[in-house]
Amino acid sequence: MVGIMSSFNINDISDKDGLKALATDSVNRTQDAKLKSSIYYYTISRALVAIFEANSYKLPVQVWNEYRNSLDHLMRSAMADDEDARKKQLNSSRGHLLRACLDITKLLCTFTDDWFKGLKKSKVYFSYSLVDNGNFLRDLENQYVVARNLMINAKTHDMHLGNDSTTDDGIVDLYLDAYFAYKKLETMFYEKQGSCVVSRVSYYFLYIKANWLTFLFSFGGKAAGGVLFFLAGKYYDNVVKAWQTLIS
Repeated sequence: MVGIMSSFNINDISDKDGLKALATDSVNRTQDAKLKSSIYYYTISRALVAIFEANSYKLPVQVWNEYRNSLDHLMRSAMADDEDARKKQLNSSRGHLLRACLDITKLLCTFTDDWFKGLKKSKVYFSYSLVDNGNFLRDLENQYVVARNLMINAKTHDMHLGNDSTTDDGIVDLYLDAYFAYKKLETMFYEKQGSCVVSRVSYYFLYIKANWLTFLFSFGGKAAGGVLFFLAGKYYDNVVKAWQTLIS
């Protein structure tokens, strides 16, 4: 796509500043000043949509619906009878692109949040405590708390959307902070996959070893009890007679 995201590469977007730089570059390429804000939101949302689709293999329907509504208002602006009507339609188009930007960011955060919650419920999660002497699991939990708190903070500012473009940009920033915190959580986990595999193998080995020891001790105790019970039954009469002779 020439002009907008012409040099876009998902791997180049490692932080919020990189994504905003991409959006700013698209804005600088835009000749129509009235479209600059819309181009900014579109570039961010389009980049995040690409990441979402690459990871989930699903189309974010609600985001595409916002695109459709935005395009509708953009077409209406081109057919407007006067400048005020055109400006109103362009503002509506911008609003839908802003919502698309926020929706895809929320979807990515929720996607990663659900993934981590599922990971914590899995049988192998505890085995990761063997990685880096427990520091890996601690760091994951701490990063999850950071990401979740950033998401909650961003949601509390939703009520201020639409007040002015500066406020809107600030709210987008808050959601991007949450997204990249979740992204860091995911990256931390996958960077340690080799160690995680080793920890699972070690955990299962210890689990099997512990079960075998439990079985052996349990079997040994039962066997010893059975032998004592057998001997007690077999020599009961002799023991009783010997005891009676001793006390008489």
